[in-house]
Formats: sequence, C-alpha cells, structure tokens
Amino acid sequence: GTTYYTDADGNGRLIYITWEEQTAFIYDPITLTKLQTLSYTTTPPRNEGWGITFDSVEGEFIVSDGTSTLFFMDCDTLQVKR
Repeated sequence: GTTYYTDADGNGRLIYITWEEQTAFIYDPITLTKLQTLSYTTTPPRNEGWGITFDSVEGEFIVSDGTSTLFFMDCDTLQVKR
C-alpha cells in the first residue's frame, strides 16, 4: 500500500509498505528520492501489510494486514499506538 501525508515539518511525503517484508519506504513526492526506511509489525505470524492511509486529524497511519484488524501507527516510528 501507498499513501501521501504531511510530516511534522510540513513536508509532503509518500510512504510505501511492503506486503510480506514488514518494511516501509518514505519518499519525497516530487523527486521520488528515498528518504527513510522503517520496519513495522502487524498480526503474527504473517505480519503482512496490505493497505495504508493517513489520518491527518490524529496524525497517524491506519494500516491493514488483510484481516479485520486495523493498526493505528505513529507517523514517525510506525509503532502501534492503539
């Protein structure tokens, strides 16, 4: 999954999550330069990442692993918040 968001400094960013590798890549949306690589975790044992969107009100990502569970993650660390 991929989504556009604005980081804490007001910069537009693209985040792409891999399906099976639990890796997220953050890119500059203008130049497509890779800026950061992060790890994330969803539901064991498969830990898949299917979809991602950004909640600008809460400032967090909402991630789906393909099950009925949604993960609300910190936009800087990808740690599950709730």
